[in-house]
Amino acid sequence: MRSGRNGSAMHRGQALAAGLAALAAAAVLAAGASSTRGPGYDSVYPPEMSGVTFSHAKHAGHPATCLTCHPGATKSRYASERLLPRHEECAPCHPGAQAALKDARLRAGKTCLPCHEKTRDGDRPLPGEHPRPNIHFNHEKHANAGMDCKDCHRFGAGEPSAERGLPDMQLCFRCHDGTKASSACRQCHLTTADGRIVTAVGEHPLKPPSWLLNMEHGPDWVKRHFRSAAQDSVQCGACHQDRYCLDCHAGRVRVRDVHPGDWIHLHSVAGRFDNPRCRGCHNREGFCQECHRRTGFASDSPAGTLNPPPRPFHPEGWSQGAHSRDARRNIGACVSCHSEGSCTRCHARVKPHPSDWRSRCRSLALRNPTSCRRCHDRDRVNDCR
Repeated sequence: MRSGRNGSAMHRGQALAAGLAALAAAAVLAAGASSTRGPGYDSVYPPEMSGVTFSHAKHAGHPATCLTCHPGATKSRYASERLLPRHEECAPCHPGAQAALKDARLRAGKTCLPCHEKTRDGDRPLPGEHPRPNIHFNHEKHANAGMDCKDCHRFGAGEPSAERGLPDMQLCFRCHDGTKASSACRQCHLTTADGRIVTAVGEHPLKPPSWLLNMEHGPDWVKRHFRSAAQDSVQCGACHQDRYCLDCHAGRVRVRDVHPGDWIHLHSVAGRFDNPRCRGCHNREGFCQECHRRTGFASDSPAGTLNPPPRPFHPEGWSQGAHSRDARRNIGACVSCHSEGSCTRCHARVKPHPSDWRSRCRSLALRNPTSCRRCHDRDRVNDCR
């Protein structure tokens, strides 16, 4: 959809586009203010070959506006529309372009080469390649909102033609912050049938940038992703389904790079603190016992698993009194290795109650007789009550 280059279009374009002179004057400032390209930039804007030698800075002194060269910008509704200038837009200022357009013999010579890049043989101009951007964008809607071309397109001084000055995600977020304009991902990004973001286009993956909730999916992402997910899980759901998370958190997928390489020698320190993060992936009664039994660090490990046998887990004399204190503090740590039978087998031989226990047992039996029945039959408990 391309409007004619007439007076009304030019008049309307003045409200939208700053002149190239103003653009050049702000070039240094714009270059400094432009944001860092995110890791998905080449996925959204596939690399192109312009085929021309062009500099916005060199055209800065010309009285033309942006719409002089890009007359269809204010009417464009789709990112796939090609808004690059044609010979018709260049011809008024470049007479050679107009002559070459009419005479095929001139197109084969050097008349085109000042603007068009040449091929290896130096004869014919090199055609450009302009892949479709993988994004939704409506120029007309932004023009009607009173935005200028330079609000989105940033060019530094002397930038070559390969620099397209296209906005990156951080620049878009200055308006699309959820208040001035919608911040919904699907507002701009391509989506799959279920409404989630297309995360890869060809060989170029589309991943979040670091400035967005620190969500850049770098090498350490597996270890720190829970912080970003806790801050705003809706952002995660834009690309991932619930089952993607559950595959790891339910144990169907074994993530191998969560722990450092020497973790088997260091994990006991975290285990002694009863770290709840361990239980997020590991079942103590199953995972811990089986590994300790298999490697010989359990009382019921097969004979000869380790030679010499491992040092006892508990310090000498621990069972004489310290174990009852530790059990009351954190019985969960005990049951990670011991079953109820471990306690009853030992306490069947060693009386667990102090000498004055008889005077105190009644109130405790009335409060919780289940604990008494672990060792005593019902009649004995009833006698105490």
